[in-house]
Amino acid sequence: QSTWGTLLLSPIMKLLSLFVAFFKQDETEQPAILSQAHDLSGFPFLQRTTIKEMTVFFCRTFIPRVEQARETVHHENYAVHIYRTESGLCGLAITDEDYVPRVAFQCLTQLLEDFKAEFPDTWKTMTVDQKIPGFKKTDQLLAKYSDPRQADRLVAVQQNVDEVRDIVHKDIQLLLARQEKLDTLVAKSEDLSAASKMFYNRGKRLNRCCLLQ
Repeated sequence: QSTWGTLLLSPIMKLLSLFVAFFKQDETEQPAILSQAHDLSGFPFLQRTTIKEMTVFFCRTFIPRVEQARETVHHENYAVHIYRTESGLCGLAITDEDYVPRVAFQCLTQLLEDFKAEFPDTWKTMTVDQKIPGFKKTDQLLAKYSDPRQADRLVAVQQNVDEVRDIVHKDIQLLLARQEKLDTLVAKSEDLSAASKMFYNRGKRLNRCCLLQ
């Protein structure tokens, strides 16, 4: 049992969520989510709201804590790929652990380029979550990159593939500061409902029971 709940029902590699966010160190309190898209069809229906809230929590929690432009954070059977630009515009993808990081970062690169092309300046003043009407690229790229084997063939013919080689991989505990614990951040999060926090804690207890058996 994972703290994400039941593992994906589908055995194929999976892109679960894409986010565009704005975060400027020392200027914004927390990342403002500007666009998001999800494919949670591989999870049981009753768990999808909780899983979606967890993806938002990870987006809000991980972006301020990465130190490099491109980092992949591993947590249980999943990977969170974060791309932070100097301008403060950030992309985040959540995948299962078998999804190719190079493909994930190519997807994020294209997502941020499309976002900046459509909204050249307006996003620079967005400090709270937005639901920008008319921007459909997040959903489109989620669909396009949902099959990484097909997407990888698309990536391979592009000249800027080498740009995504310098990816830092970290376990979640290395990402968090020494005094921080994921359980504490979950408890404090305003993105998670009481039901989602209960679901997370139940998953943790089941994990401990499995380890003791």
